Amino acid sequence: AQQDAKSLNDGLVGHWPLLKDGKDVSGNGHDAKLVSVKFRSASSSEGGRAAAEFDGRGSFGEVTAQPALKLGRSDFSVSAFVWADDATDDVP
Repeated sequence: AQQDAKSLNDGLVGHWPLLKDGKDVSGNGHDAKLVSVKFRSASSSEGGRAAAEFDGRGSFGEVTAQPALKLGRSDFSVSAFVWADDATDDVP
């Protein structure tokens, strides 16, 4: 079944593309403070896409606690597109 953009965004709390900064593009204003995160341009990153690079140790994103982020005990989902170097010996 085809869904329109409004129904796909119903209940969306945040959306962080992490292409050049930690801005939340959902319209909810839950911008992330990014620490030790590097950004790669489309021409220099794997797959030809702009991307955030986390070093696996000290890099992280932090979103300030807000009432809308208190998910409580109800169902929710999180999705992420992660690319890991073939030489990694750890789980992303």
